[in-house]
Amino acid sequence: LGHGMGMGDGELPMLNAGSETVLEEGMIMSCEPGIYVPGLGGVRIEDDVLIENGRGVPLNATTKELIILEGNEYEV
Repeated sequence: LGHGMGMGDGELPMLNAGSETVLEEGMIMSCEPGIYVPGLGGVRIEDDVLIENGRGVPLNATTKELIILEGNEYEV
């Protein structure tokens, strides 16, 4: 899912299925869901989230709308 963020904390805690971390007030973490299709490619959405008043508050406003890039200028 993601990882913690902050000065001196590195990327801990790691947020995944095996994590036993209890999220606490004031924690900031990344939330990075993604989908990957073998042989085709993938996409990952990366948001930063603050735990405030017991809830996750997004710190950025990235669109979740599908954007299709056409043309070969985007090929790698």
